[in-house]
Amino acid sequence: MANHVNRKIGAALLSEELPELTSWLLEGGRDLEIQEPVRRGIFDNDWRPITNQINQLLDGFTGRIGIHAPFIGMSISPMDPKIKAVIHERLMQALDFAAEINGTHMVVHSPFFFFGDAYLPHSTDLNLFIDLAHEFLGPILEQAAKIKCTVVVENIFDKNSGPLKTLISSFDHPFLKHSIDTGHAHISHTYGGPSVDSWLQQVAPQLGHVHLQDNDGISDRHWAPGQGSINWFAVLSALKGIDADPRLILELRDKKRIPAAADWLEQIDL
Repeated sequence: MANHVNRKIGAALLSEELPELTSWLLEGGRDLEIQEPVRRGIFDNDWRPITNQINQLLDGFTGRIGIHAPFIGMSISPMDPKIKAVIHERLMQALDFAAEINGTHMVVHSPFFFFGDAYLPHSTDLNLFIDLAHEFLGPILEQAAKIKCTVVVENIFDKNSGPLKTLISSFDHPFLKHSIDTGHAHISHTYGGPSVDSWLQQVAPQLGHVHLQDNDGISDRHWAPGQGSINWFAVLSALKGIDADPRLILELRDKKRIPAAADWLEQIDL
């Protein structure tokens, strides 16, 4: 396998889930994503005791660490000025959180909800969404660059990679890259979009992050790889052929399955 597939697979966790998996994370420097900032109201209180606890638990940690930013109701292409101000404040707070734990990636969600079918890469509103994203993300990316934290944009309801590729390419920014969620891509494939491995190949030059999770192609179940219907041989083969080093993060509902799921993926013989 290429180096980026050989890299040990990491996990997305909340701070209270860290103690049970700390030893596993410390073995070989697995990558980690802290998902605390998605919690309701976290930035309305003093969150630094949480980052202090994380830093204590991760003493000696050698992997890469990042966060998932707040996302419910928070588009990166906001139109209303007042809503834009609130979302900007929250994402800047999330970057402050990331800086406290030396985070070097932050996941945000795609602003695209529906753009036709698998054969219609753009809609007539694409330029508007891109203009709004440039207006909004400019200060966010400026701060992200200061703390060396890459913003990765995750596919959500996107039917195909076209709009996201156009959006990210329009910035040509070293701290803005793609995040591919395998489960989301698999559901879009069920409804006519590209397969998961095709998604990875299509965004390969700008791929910075992958959420690894499985499902039945119907609902976003966040099952362990192998429990659903994703072709993991094809997914890992696609990753092997990509000249990039994305963070490979298991994002599972059942956290107890994470070590076994990582072992299962790492042992697939390509």
